Amino acid sequence: MKTIKRFFTSSFLFATAISLLAILVLSAQPFAQLKYQKAIPVLNSNPAPGPKHADAQPVPSEPSPCPKPNAPELTVFSAKWCGACQRAKPIVSQIERLGVKVIRVDADEQPQLLKENNVRSLPTFIAVKDGKTLRTQDVNKVLEFLK
Repeated sequence: MKTIKRFFTSSFLFATAISLLAILVLSAQPFAQLKYQKAIPVLNSNPAPGPKHADAQPVPSEPSPCPKPNAPELTVFSAKWCGACQRAKPIVSQIERLGVKVIRVDADEQPQLLKENNVRSLPTFIAVKDGKTLRTQDVNKVLEFLK
């Protein structure tokens, strides 16, 4: 009787281990299907003699000007498939022509930013002007706020 108990106990543990291993292997994505963020090109610090690298860009002699501390800013969370987002594009372009810095976030490409900013529906606009923040889904309210 003890031999049978030992056999079933060890078989159960073995089967459980095999099942867990199969779940891990089957749930893992193949390497080729992984999505990567845009990679930043890294230049070789010791390039080989010869022509310069095609992707090397000259370093500007003067640093770029710093943005104004109270400059208005608009973050737009949208998606290509969202009809309301597409209808809001002309107004967002108009806001951009007013000199407002516009940051566009595509919901499909950067879902982690939606989670971080607690965005639950599209489009969502977060506008900042003079230390005040407006969070809305109505682009016309954003236009009035930023004027």
